[in-house]
Amino acid sequence: MGDCLTVEDAADPLSRHDPLTFIKANMRIAPVPALPEIRLYAAHPASGLWRLTHQE
Repeated sequence: MGDCLTVEDAADPLSRHDPLTFIKANMRIAPVPALPEIRLYAAHPASGLWRLTHQE
């Protein structure tokens, strides 16, 4: 999945300080379960966001 977060992206100051760029690059648009006509950016397992919470 080419649009997922990479280690290089996590270290990129632009992606860390520009939330819109980060969200669009690393999240998928998905329907809201109770209201499928509404679609939001949502994290997914392949997004790699967990790596940002586990700093070495």
